[in-house]
Amino acid sequence: MISEITSMHGLFSDVLGLSENDFDVFQKLNCPKTSCADEIAKKLSKDKSTVQRSLGRLVIAGVVKRKSVCLCAGKKGRFFAYVAVETDVLKKILEEKLRKDFKEKISAVKKL
Repeated sequence: MISEITSMHGLFSDVLGLSENDFDVFQKLNCPKTSCADEIAKKLSKDKSTVQRSLGRLVIAGVVKRKSVCLCAGKKGRFFAYVAVETDVLKKILEEKLRKDFKEKISAVKKL
């Protein structure tokens, strides 16, 4: 289990360019349950703005989805909820990024 987490952290860092904080936030997302930044910040004992920045990077990387949620009936307002992509989607994202990076590096070597 620990070796799997270490390799996942390495993939997030090396392949997606994400930080350890980003990986920690990703781990706290329960697929398919959605979570808001406040919930994750409490789970990690981190500032909400730090968690929001990590969530933004995870969304840009494509490994987390964000959706706007209306507050309970009778109340005004909305908030963003986040959910990690499914494992098979995550695998595809990582594979595609690795292929693209590999092709770019091979192309750079050929140009030498």
